Amino acid sequence: ARDGSISGAASGKQLSAAFNLKQGDVGPPLNLGQNWLVYRVREKVQADPANFEAQKKQLTAELLQSKREVGFEAFRSALSDRLLKEGKLKLMPEKLKTFGRLT
Repeated sequence: ARDGSISGAASGKQLSAAFNLKQGDVGPPLNLGQNWLVYRVREKVQADPANFEAQKKQLTAELLQSKREVGFEAFRSALSDRLLKEGKLKLMPEKLKTFGRLT
């Protein structure tokens, strides 16, 4: 699945080219840091429209939540930048290092 992974190898996102191949095709070599992965598409299962309809509500909710998180992060970042420029926010990294430690 596109959102799945091959244990100890790669994620569905890294193997995105595989979803455009036909059954039996060999994918391009994939660099995984110190290792390389070469793969062949053994089986290809077409999407089931009935299954999509059953999952549509959940997928819509997940997408909406993702968009909310992106929007909130953009707001938080812009607010933080503005407050830093106005001098209303002061970060103290030395204090953050000791945060949570018992002294």
